[in-house]
Amino acid sequence: MDPLEGSLTLLCSFLLYIGVRQSRSLLILPCLLLLVTELFVSLSQAIVTIPKISDKDEVLLTRTIAIVIFVVLFVKFLMTYYVWDVYEEKKIKEVASSFMK
Repeated sequence: MDPLEGSLTLLCSFLLYIGVRQSRSLLILPCLLLLVTELFVSLSQAIVTIPKISDKDEVLLTRTIAIVIFVVLFVKFLMTYYVWDVYEEKKIKEVASSFMK
């Protein structure tokens, strides 16, 4: 992952956080889409680079790195999904409380 991709991920996560805190759905959906896209692009790049290495030790190291990258990005995706779930729950509570009044 180069620094630009890391900065983009950080910016997306920050915008997603702001979108959830401010209840701005226009910020949430594109950020979720971009983070999911990044997950699959990183995974595909890691898988594509595996067969190009001939030494068995390097292949094992590359596969390990690819698995670690996938797990980290998947955990990040799950955390984003959890934030989205909390956002939806907050909205449901707001609607329910408005009906109670």
